[in-house]
Amino acid sequence: MVVPRNVAQAAPVHLLFVTTQAGALSHPRCLVLAEAGSRVTLVEDYVALQDATYLINPVTEVVLAEQAQLTHVRVQRDGLQAFHIANCTVSVGRSANYQSVSVAMGAQLSRYHLSVVLGEGAECAVDGLALLAGSQLADTHSCIDHAQPHGTSRQLHKCIADASARAVFNGKVVVRPGAQRTDSAQSSRNLLLSSRAQVDTQPQLEIFADDVKCTHGATIGQLDAEEVFYLQSRGLSDSVARKLLTYAFGAEIIERIPMPSLKHQLQQRMLARTGSQP
Repeated sequence: MVVPRNVAQAAPVHLLFVTTQAGALSHPRCLVLAEAGSRVTLVEDYVALQDATYLINPVTEVVLAEQAQLTHVRVQRDGLQAFHIANCTVSVGRSANYQSVSVAMGAQLSRYHLSVVLGEGAECAVDGLALLAGSQLADTHSCIDHAQPHGTSRQLHKCIADASARAVFNGKVVVRPGAQRTDSAQSSRNLLLSSRAQVDTQPQLEIFADDVKCTHGATIGQLDAEEVFYLQSRGLSDSVARKLLTYAFGAEIIERIPMPSLKHQLQQRMLARTGSQP
């Protein structure tokens, strides 16, 4: 897909990848070239017509020219017996802007690797949510590479793990020599809903410049007892209070999706997964 110079695409481009049969093996490839000054919203959506075993191995390549803007929404809601192994590489040109929201709800085993290289004065915001239950495993790796000065990056990744599910997050931010005045912040926040659930998180910073502002952090824990008690004091049962807090924890990421219809679908699915009521 090529977005011409100085063109603002009014409607989102929705790429829907549907697996229709068991045992399928697919390797979809998406290439996006956004020319200087252009603006577009891209949605990658992975679904299945049946809950069967299959493998999907997508590759996405994005190139943003000077002052281009891309909002990239990625939704993985494959069947719960599927395997999903994905890679995405993004090159962000001078003063360009890349906004990404990734939501993983499906697949027995999934892995998503995102690599972003920022040019001079480029900006990116990379947000992610993994909602897991049963014996699901979701593995997320990212690398934000500040190759030129005056770049800005923000990353917030959340995981909600229930039953015996496991989530993995490895997020690296690299500041190259000469990439002065870099401003980067990374946060990994994770919620365990059972004693058997696991989350492995590893935020990383590699800084080779001295005039930068970079932070990172990670938290793993259960629901806050004081927050649960507060809702109970307002008349909610313990179960409803916990489900409401779980929903609110993940909804922060889904709220960042700019398409109301897709956002509503994911909110309803998360309500069903957490057992909450609107």
